[in-house]
Amino acid sequence: MQFNVIYRRYPNLLIYLAFLALAVLAFWQVAFLKYSLKWDMVDCYLPWRYFTGECLQNNILPLWNPYQHLGYPIHADLRSVWYPEVMLIGALTGYTNYTLHFLFIIYISLAGFGLYILSCGIGTNRAASFITGTCYMLSGYFVGRGQDIGWIIAAAWLPFVIHYYLKLLESNRLTDILLFCLFTFLLVTGGYQAHSIILAYLLFFLFLYYFIRVLKSNDYRRLGKIIVSNVLALIIILVTCSVLIVISVQVIPYINRLGGLPLSVAQWHPFSPESLLSLLVPYATVIDPDFFSTDISMRNAFTGIIIIVFFMDFSFRKKHPVLNIILVFGMVSENLFLTMSQV
Repeated sequence: MQFNVIYRRYPNLLIYLAFLALAVLAFWQVAFLKYSLKWDMVDCYLPWRYFTGECLQNNILPLWNPYQHLGYPIHADLRSVWYPEVMLIGALTGYTNYTLHFLFIIYISLAGFGLYILSCGIGTNRAASFITGTCYMLSGYFVGRGQDIGWIIAAAWLPFVIHYYLKLLESNRLTDILLFCLFTFLLVTGGYQAHSIILAYLLFFLFLYYFIRVLKSNDYRRLGKIIVSNVLALIIILVTCSVLIVISVQVIPYINRLGGLPLSVAQWHPFSPESLLSLLVPYATVIDPDFFSTDISMRNAFTGIIIIVFFMDFSFRKKHPVLNIILVFGMVSENLFLTMSQV
């Protein structure tokens, strides 16, 4: 009886705790520190965030790192200084290898919870939404990119951004506008930049769909509210991300990649056609590197065989137009994202 009362009062809290438990169970080797995360997590993110934390705890603004590359402006690292998590943890306790492992589990659970919220908001029932969130957080993407906390952070906040943008378009309430801006800020400051750039295209297409739909209904009052809501959200995002915008403008002349790369170089590690085998046999991706012709972190797209069957059935059913937009955009933008992720 008491559990039912708690569930009625705090349903989303209990749902999140369920996703957290699933993340701990699925990645128990990481959660209980049996094995360590590797590569970028240890040799990039740990020293960067450790240095930022040391600076903050000694009342120093982390602008210049003298210990790497004969010194460089660490404030220009768009994911290691200005992200709120870095500021908070760095100032309070500082970072260790253990900290990043626990954060990995938290972001995995947030990713599942975020897609659950997004799925429920579109109209899917809670049971199906929970399964969707579980498949997302345990998919090959999170397993394959476990070394890169920036990719994990981006994938965790992305469903929240889409969810509150859809609510912004539907209701135009100030609360939804502010929540959309908050999660966009978290995505931009903490996640890999390619995710934010590609997501901007999706948000544009969603705006275009609602704009045309309302325009056809001749509801000009609501059309005005949609335009005002989007303009207000854009202003808030530009203001909150102004530090990153200024930094990006300053460092552009010093980064060769921002000047463009040949397509063959940009697609050096794509999701190769052979990697589609991971949809059925995920363990095959670690056996023969030459067969897949790409990096091990880019090969795994596994979501579960049962889910693939459901997806095939879902593809031929009548769906909410928003789902069609997301589905088509996801299929079309996959190669674009993989190209940008290498730039």
